[in-house]
Amino acid sequence: MTRTRLSALLLGLTTCLAMGAGCGDKDNDTAADDTSGGDDTATAEVCDDGADNDGDGATDCDDSDCVADPACVETDCADGADNDGDGATDCDDSDCATAAECQTEDECADGVDNDQDGVSDCLDEDCDADAACTCVSDAITNSGQSVLSGTTEGGSDLFPSSEECGSSEDGSGNDYVFAWAAPDEGCWNINTDGSDFDTILRIVSSCDGEELDCNDDSEFGLQSSITVPGVPGHTYLISVDGYGADDVGSFVVNIGPGPLGGATDLGDATGASVASGDNSGATAAVDSDCGSSPGASVIFAWTAPSTGDYTFDTYGSDFDTILGLWGGDRCQEEELTCDDDGDDEVNNESEFTATVEAGTPYFIVLSGYSAATGNYILNINEAAQE
Repeated sequence: MTRTRLSALLLGLTTCLAMGAGCGDKDNDTAADDTSGGDDTATAEVCDDGADNDGDGATDCDDSDCVADPACVETDCADGADNDGDGATDCDDSDCATAAECQTEDECADGVDNDQDGVSDCLDEDCDADAACTCVSDAITNSGQSVLSGTTEGGSDLFPSSEECGSSEDGSGNDYVFAWAAPDEGCWNINTDGSDFDTILRIVSSCDGEELDCNDDSEFGLQSSITVPGVPGHTYLISVDGYGADDVGSFVVNIGPGPLGGATDLGDATGASVASGDNSGATAAVDSDCGSSPGASVIFAWTAPSTGDYTFDTYGSDFDTILGLWGGDRCQEEELTCDDDGDDEVNNESEFTATVEAGTPYFIVLSGYSAATGNYILNINEAAQE
């Protein structure tokens, strides 16, 4: 080693000792006793131990080193806990400013779940005070018979008669408005069967908006029926109204799958007597091309087990029957075929053969001719091949 290099090393050692510092790279930045300003004895900041690990005067989440650490971020914005320990919980924490559960429903009549909390428009409590929703008396998301009941007496006429529905002479009755979201996709029938006055059902855009659809009389006589598609996140605003100004009273709302409400599901059953019973208590009255007037109707949902021709009949029934097969696209069903007396002119039973497609849902409507009632039998069989 040359004299010059030895002198340099001795000078460096003397300097370290004079400064009272040890020589070496203690901050792991590959530079021994550098002049970068860091503490060579410091370690990385642990963000949830209550200590200033790196000796920079800032502890845990107050240290800029911890900005993105999970311990310093509100990771769950709807659990009622202060996850990051900053004194602010859930939506009060700035970390949750963009979280879906902390948004508000800022548009209450657009059919969209703006704040992504699973409910939209008038079903969302954010909209309770909004003008679009102040007329709403109930908010429901379920279905079933008598899913909602009440009275329109003592109420107000919120929606006037329209060209399609209502009396043009004295206006319509009082309205009872409810918000409803379908529990699933598919078609849903909403009807007022069981109400004690001449009803109208209206679907409106909002409490201060326009009528989107309506129905006055239906297969349930003076009661009303509307079929709508179930759309995820969409809320319907529905009014139970009266035909005329004096048409008020107790109402019942029934909601069920299918365009023809109250259907009994037969699955893909075939054979003799796939269904039997008595139509005398049936409240539906479906209008058929084969009948003189809507009679007491029982409705069945049936899915074709295979593609081909099937024969449907009411042989074994003890009254004058009408039988119809219904189908169609989405929620607008139509009668595909029907029969009154079939080949039996004595007992007036019904029979027809129709071509169906495998897996396709159909509705079978069994009614009495005019006011006929009695015990019925429904048979479904694959048609004999000629």
